[in-house]
Amino acid sequence: FHRVSGGTENIVARVTAHELGHVLHLQHRQERDALMASARNGTALNRQEIMDARKRALEISGQTLQP
Repeated sequence: FHRVSGGTENIVARVTAHELGHVLHLQHRQERDALMASARNGTALNRQEIMDARKRALEISGQTLQP
């Protein structure tokens, strides 16, 4: 596990958030500060990841994204 500047020290919360990202169909992204980076403590999501995660969460709940 590699620490990055601005990353979280709460490893359990970070791994949980990372795995939840996979539930929402987010893929690994290897930028050092990314939540979806493997073996890092980053927490960042880019704009597209946020939009994709919101869309997938709504799909799971049976709703659709409103413009």
